[in-house]
Amino acid sequence: TIFFVLDRTELEDQIKEEISALDISVDIERVQSIKHLRKVLLHDEGKGKRGVFATLIQKFRKDDLRELERELNERKSSGKRTILDRKNVIGFVDEGHRTQYGVLAAEMRKILNNAFFFAFTGTPIAKEGRDTFDVFSYPDEKYLDRYFIQDSIEDGFTVPIKYQARLEGETYVSKEDLQYFLQQELEEIPEELREDVEEKTRRKLSTINVFLKNPERVDMVANDIASHFLEKIDEKFKGMVVTADRRACMMYKNALDKYLPSEYSEVVMSFGANDPKEFTDYLAKLKDKYNARDWDRVKSRITTSYKEEEFPKILIVTNMLLTGFDAPILQAMYLDKPLKEHRLLQAIARTNRPFNGVKEAGLILDYVGIFDEFERTLAIYSKGDVEGAAYNIDTVREEFLDSLKKARELFEDIGRGDDRETLMKAIRKLVDENTGEEFQRIYRDLRKKFELLAPDPFKTDYLDEFKWFTNIYVAYLRHIKRVDPDQAEKYAKRYFKNTLDYLHKELDLDKIRKDFPIISFDEEYLDRLEDEYPDLDGRISDISTTFVRFIKPNRTKNPIYGTVADKVERILRKWNERRKLLEGREGEKFKSEVYQELKQALGEFDELKNRQVELGLNSQEYYLLLILEKHLEGDLVRDSQELSKEILSKTFKNWTLQPSAVKSVGRTVRKFLRKYDVSGDRRNEVYDEIMEMLERSE
Repeated sequence: TIFFVLDRTELEDQIKEEISALDISVDIERVQSIKHLRKVLLHDEGKGKRGVFATLIQKFRKDDLRELERELNERKSSGKRTILDRKNVIGFVDEGHRTQYGVLAAEMRKILNNAFFFAFTGTPIAKEGRDTFDVFSYPDEKYLDRYFIQDSIEDGFTVPIKYQARLEGETYVSKEDLQYFLQQELEEIPEELREDVEEKTRRKLSTINVFLKNPERVDMVANDIASHFLEKIDEKFKGMVVTADRRACMMYKNALDKYLPSEYSEVVMSFGANDPKEFTDYLAKLKDKYNARDWDRVKSRITTSYKEEEFPKILIVTNMLLTGFDAPILQAMYLDKPLKEHRLLQAIARTNRPFNGVKEAGLILDYVGIFDEFERTLAIYSKGDVEGAAYNIDTVREEFLDSLKKARELFEDIGRGDDRETLMKAIRKLVDENTGEEFQRIYRDLRKKFELLAPDPFKTDYLDEFKWFTNIYVAYLRHIKRVDPDQAEKYAKRYFKNTLDYLHKELDLDKIRKDFPIISFDEEYLDRLEDEYPDLDGRISDISTTFVRFIKPNRTKNPIYGTVADKVERILRKWNERRKLLEGREGEKFKSEVYQELKQALGEFDELKNRQVELGLNSQEYYLLLILEKHLEGDLVRDSQELSKEILSKTFKNWTLQPSAVKSVGRTVRKFLRKYDVSGDRRNEVYDEIMEMLERSE
């Protein structure tokens, strides 16, 4: 028996959609009532019905299940097996940070006594009395599986979130009231139940709401929202205004209608039988406008129109749609309500859905000052859990300048120029693998911050410098990494589309491609090298990269490379040691000599490959021949063929993963080498080279 335990009715539809998307044949039975729940639990003389069920935790009310408990306990005491005893019961608890720490959860666990519970949550909490880890985790295993915010951003499933202060000092809640709010546990209490909260606390929080709903303040904020939305938010995106309560929703609707066409905004909130006339009149208007008989249909049509049609462009809410509402078109959230902990994280996450590859970030506009207390607001989470939850624009600017400083330090002795000679000087610094990787990390961080700053005017002061580092980066990928940036960084197009589009317009990419061609290391390499690079510096630099990228990594598994690698490495070492010491005619002569030596060494590749064709040997036979010829004498062509045949009889796919197979091949090679009249040390040297080649070429 499997229960999906939920705490909101809309999640019942969502969980069925999620399961059906997995393309597995699971029929989820929706528990419609407490009577239905009793029927499921008492099925088969109390053993419980088998299957998959979705139920609200609110159905586990003790008063309603008292009789059920009595029946189950009576059967258990008479020796009968019931659902109280069964261990093959699983509870998947959605939104495990909510409603799992009180009487409803206690009653559920009392009835499903031996069930195994697993919690799903984007925001686990860890505070006294409400600790997701205490309730669901093992002491030595906090998570069964986890996927952090930063992981989601890097994988492209979400976009970063930026927040900005708006009307700071004019509309912010006082520090004292904000601190009080952060200390309370009241934001989970539904509005209609708040009268039961102690008078002092209710009065204090009411002070915040009275301040937030001051008509002059609402008008000021609404005016700012309208201006920002029209000027800063691209017409392809939409917005959401989060207000203090239902009354504030109506106030903002009236205020926004003064500054924007009325079709721009719509209110989405709960309506009740005892609502004031203003509320009931508005609901009647919505029913007529959307041709719907009840609020649920109205709400559905509003949200569908928001996602798929031009209007409405802005939704005004207080509690509804702050969780579970998935609308990629939403980019800007105008926050005029104090939120904290998981409610804050889940609310701002409404803005982080990617949209057609053109949404670089979600944007939170803070009118209450809650982000001034961002760390305290999220204090119940470990740093890793919420890293990357939202970026302060001021902090992003500082980090951008810090990355810029690091990039400058790498090239501080090189003038700023886009010509090939200047870029080649920069590239030479990146031939060293560690320095190259460091620059790559710095540049990618710089690019990320540059994207996050859009459309901040701040970054315009650094455009030329950023373009120069981008030139180096593109040249580095082509000349050192030997990849085309468009192919190597396809993922980047999703995350940095605006930045890349801008750079492609500003950079002379055709010139960089021409100045830093990607030359394949094949039989035509030397010919194309001389065609593409008129200067010896460029040719030697390209050969140096070719050595690092292709020759050196293959020297142990392919003897053709191994034969040439030592010569090339020796010549390049001489070049790097002496080129800075020689100038003028002497330097040019030395450069020419080095290039001719490198050219001759690389020419041996073709000679070695041609010889293999002439001898008619396969790769393994030829590799064995080259190793044998380094150390031994005799009819080595025939010997390499015989040894290869014996090795093939002992090997199979992935043979190197089985120690017994490796030992068997080793014995075969050692036995074969006994025929040669050489010292034991020489024989061991040949054996080691053959085994290393065989294992690496597997």
